Amino acid sequence: MNAMRTTIHAAKKDRGVRSSGAGHAEARGLRLRGDVMLISLLILLAILLGFSVAGMILAVGESQGEAVSLSASTSRQAAAACMEAALDKIGRDADYEGNESLTVGSSTCMIFSVVSSTTWTLRTEATIVNEVSRQEVILSDLSPVTILSWSEVASF
Repeated sequence: MNAMRTTIHAAKKDRGVRSSGAGHAEARGLRLRGDVMLISLLILLAILLGFSVAGMILAVGESQGEAVSLSASTSRQAAAACMEAALDKIGRDADYEGNESLTVGSSTCMIFSVVSSTTWTLRTEATIVNEVSRQEVILSDLSPVTILSWSEVASF
């Protein structure tokens, strides 16, 4: 009978079956380690998800900032193009009075009335997506056109 018990015990041992209480404690330890690993993995995934969301928020904010910067740049370019047109017109006709709206590409700009005394002041304004650009040029002579100053101003 003892030989039979030894054979059964050896067969269980070969198949990984434990008959003692120590085997249950070992299985609980493995399960506990598996739970810890699973919780650690979930925490790591939550952190990575947080970084991904933060990166997307920053990217959206940056692209909005670039859109505003592009609008401001386009507005300045339109106001400058309008000023070039005004300079061309006053160079061809000393009696040019301004006070007109021009289309520059897909935007519109305004040439305000020419202010003259001993110098001539030309003012233009362009607005692109709420970005306003105003430019002012002061001329000292019309023949040839001589520019004293050309600046971007906040208001007229």
